[in-house]
Amino acid sequence: MGRQWTTLVKEGKQAVKSNWKLGDLALEVETGHRDHSLQEYADEIGVEYDTLRDYRYVAEAWPTAERSATVGWSIHRVFAGQPDRVDLIKHEHTAASARALVKGRGVLDGDELEAAPIEDSWLQRAIEELRPVFEERTKEVLPDKIRINYGWPQSKGKGETDAIGEAYSGRATADGIPHIYISPKLSDPTRILDVLAHELIHVADDCKHAHGEPFKRMMRRLDLAGEPKATHAGPFLQGQLEEMGKQLGKPPHGAVIPDKRLRPSSKSKTVKAVCVDCQYMDQEGNGVIATLTQRVARIIQENGPWQCVCGKPMEVIYT
Repeated sequence: MGRQWTTLVKEGKQAVKSNWKLGDLALEVETGHRDHSLQEYADEIGVEYDTLRDYRYVAEAWPTAERSATVGWSIHRVFAGQPDRVDLIKHEHTAASARALVKGRGVLDGDELEAAPIEDSWLQRAIEELRPVFEERTKEVLPDKIRINYGWPQSKGKGETDAIGEAYSGRATADGIPHIYISPKLSDPTRILDVLAHELIHVADDCKHAHGEPFKRMMRRLDLAGEPKATHAGPFLQGQLEEMGKQLGKPPHGAVIPDKRLRPSSKSKTVKAVCVDCQYMDQEGNGVIATLTQRVARIIQENGPWQCVCGKPMEVIYT
């Protein structure tokens, strides 16, 4: 256990203008305070989570002994992802020339990395928490690099599905690295880990056998119960996942509720217009004199009510 949490919070509040100090403190939080999350620390000291995570990334790439006192933090940030960064920092650079050098290598610099979609750090830590348990119990070795993000799983890329996790083989990605998506409607740490365990089986299998016998074999060894397509942790694994969830802390996002009523529909719907006064009947006695597309009904509503033959306004009813 590292220094006291209150001490780290106090120092963080005092170091709000020091990128290096905040980065070092963020590293200390992640390595010495597993009972607290980086999101929690960011909230405590009043720094945006993404900003603090960026500071941590640079501090981790540049141990104190390798930092140059004559070069600014922004240039250290540009070179942070370069394998020869210690040599690069010895030469004179402006931030612009440093970016041009890195871009010429075909590698994202620090600013582009911030804008690029990168793996969620909480989910990456979740993989590393699960990795030793997974490999020990299944006797399978996971790839060293696995990309993971929140995203709505698709039905083989064709549309929406009720799935809450999805894995893609490295054979399906441009960089050859397997990728996992976890549904953003999940926010409970234990449940996310539960779903992740399922998806890691697909990754270990290189997504070759879907939910066939190889999947079922690893599923049993890992203590996943239920149907192969809808697994849940068995009692032994459940206890382990709950403990891991406590170590990881709460994910830095709120659950997204996929209520379609909260999203605009692009499809036309049938609507009916009925007189609110005389209930004018058509020949079939349905009390309806018009069936309209949703677009036409919206135009009518925006420009005032449609008039019935009796002179009274008509009401638009969605069906």
